[in-house]
Amino acid sequence: MAVKNARILLPNRFYECAICGLPIIVAKNTKPEEYMNQYGTGYSAGYLSVEETKKALLSHVENDEKSMKIKKALDSIDKSKFFYGQYYPLLKEIFEIGH
Repeated sequence: MAVKNARILLPNRFYECAICGLPIIVAKNTKPEEYMNQYGTGYSAGYLSVEETKKALLSHVENDEKSMKIKKALDSIDKSKFFYGQYYPLLKEIFEIGH
């Protein structure tokens, strides 16, 4: 069973992964899993299940077809839904100044 907060909240990492185009591993039976399944952007594992997390990671590394499907799903997400578009110029400026 997932921790109560994890069942109902959408953590920042969900949005960060979507914006950065990275797959995500979320806890099963949670709101993040619903969104991950809706968008097809990652994997789910039992809360605190080392075996299921390992299986998800290996699946991503070893299953090119699934990995490519997730990559396409991530590439097709409208990033403006995650407010990325409005902050892009500011973020770009911040990162360019830092380098």
